[in-house]
Amino acid sequence: MADADDAARFGAAVHAYVRAVAGAMSDVVRAGPFTVLLSRVSSDPPWNYAIPDERSAPSADEVDALANVFVSRGLQPRVELVPAAAPHVGGALIRGGFHRAEELPLMACDSNSLAALLPPSGIHLITPQRTDELRAMAALQREVFADSGAV
Repeated sequence: MADADDAARFGAAVHAYVRAVAGAMSDVVRAGPFTVLLSRVSSDPPWNYAIPDERSAPSADEVDALANVFVSRGLQPRVELVPAAAPHVGGALIRGGFHRAEELPLMACDSNSLAALLPPSGIHLITPQRTDELRAMAALQREVFADSGAV
């Protein structure tokens, strides 16, 4: 990233994308400055998480309310966060009892650096469109990652 403003804009775009895509497949709940995405089919943590509003600075009560959304449903409270987009959220979450589980790198490319990759011979890639295709994809992911949850 060129500078902090670029990083914040990129982080905000990531947050917006996840809200739009995951939000279309999840039940969406607001808790203070957080959008909580709750899976309709799985209680697994990777499918149930919150995303903070950009530039938000949640209060202790808002962090408690966020945790209660998860706990009241028997779920592990979890937040996915791009720190540059919401720099005050991490500290508020830690003060509220959350801990940093992982910090994953975000990688980006533009049209000048994007490389077209062809699948290996004999492999045909499709983008799932129909419900049956999405369910088949989810079943395969569960098999590959040894997840016994419902599809």
